[in-house]
Amino acid sequence: MPYMDDVVFTKGCCVFLSKPRTDDLAEWASWFNDSHITQNLGNHESKFHSPESQLEYWKSEESKGRFFAMARSDSGDLLGVLTCNFLSDNNMSLSIVFPKAIPKSPFAALEATTLFVEYIFREFQVSRISVGQRYPKLKSWSQRLFLIGFQYEGLEKSGYVKNDLSDLIVRMGFTREYFNEIMLQRHGQLWPGDSVIALKWERLNSMLNSKLGARNLTDYFVNSMNETLEIQKTMLVAIQNPL
Repeated sequence: MPYMDDVVFTKGCCVFLSKPRTDDLAEWASWFNDSHITQNLGNHESKFHSPESQLEYWKSEESKGRFFAMARSDSGDLLGVLTCNFLSDNNMSLSIVFPKAIPKSPFAALEATTLFVEYIFREFQVSRISVGQRYPKLKSWSQRLFLIGFQYEGLEKSGYVKNDLSDLIVRMGFTREYFNEIMLQRHGQLWPGDSVIALKWERLNSMLNSKLGARNLTDYFVNSMNETLEIQKTMLVAIQNPL
């Protein structure tokens, strides 16, 4: 259950989101010292994180307009952190780090993300929320984001670079217009519950196989985009030829 001094932003079936507390700092910092957790993040592995440095980061970023929410289980255990910051006046970028699992709630990370998205649209005057995911490592997570309303929008070539490794970033977006449509369909709640999401996940995978001959929607999108990019390259080469 929430602590008496928790500032609770929103609560769902299995998780709730609240403001960070100072007693979160030790565990929060430890996540970013774990290379397994940070393998899909940017430059978080470049330095050692301590409770003191995490506090400095939190307060510094908060002063710049970044919004933080800690995901917790019903018992109050810390599960992950979600943040958003302004890319422009009407567009916020979403980041999720969710190292913990709830055995009986396999969609806990997605539920927390859904609650966060709904909170952002309710509390901030933005027209869209943007997110980028490393590909192919996070292709299944990208497909899960599709379930709650994020749509595939583009590829960022060499968008993820760490040491000598370079990967694609899959760009997705969720517009306020589409958010409003889904909220009407789901009777005012973006998260329909684990059982409904599990059913949607099964239906999506069935449709992928029967209609597209694909096993993963992210793979299908990336392959389609790469075909389009190759057409562009061919056209660019062609127009360089003398007339």
